[in-house]
Amino acid sequence: MITKQFIVSPIVERVSGGEAAQIFINSEMQEEAFRELQSFEESLEFSALIKVSPPLSKAEKEEKVAQKADELAAQFRGESKNAISNVFADIIALGAFALTLLMSQKEIVLLKLFMDELVYGLSDTTKAFTIILMSDIFVGFHSPHGWDVLLEAIANHLGVAANA
Repeated sequence: MITKQFIVSPIVERVSGGEAAQIFINSEMQEEAFRELQSFEESLEFSALIKVSPPLSKAEKEEKVAQKADELAAQFRGESKNAISNVFADIIALGAFALTLLMSQKEIVLLKLFMDELVYGLSDTTKAFTIILMSDIFVGFHSPHGWDVLLEAIANHLGVAANA
């Protein structure tokens, strides 16, 4: 998080060129922005129809829609930059983790010995229960929706369109 905030994000901001940056890095983001803009237009029309707000002239309506489009462009430009920053920050974190693993071989051997002692000390029923519990959690027989949510969150984090 610190690497992303203080190193990666400023570099992405500088390289992307500020306002000229690409607004959408995938079609899903573009569709979401279009839906939000369409919903905003419909809410303006609905408010005028039920007389909650005074009817707007065509120019006023276009001005409000253009203002909302600018807000959405800024929002999605930020989300795109954030997704790009996430990718590079994750690569740096993976490299740091690999370096840590390479530099701490003795500690890993000790941890492995501790885990071996811990696992071998468990009874057979406890081992069987743990295996069943872990396979149920990771395979997700009882919660395929949980996997969908998890994979969609990862795709969103990386700025990739999630498969529907």
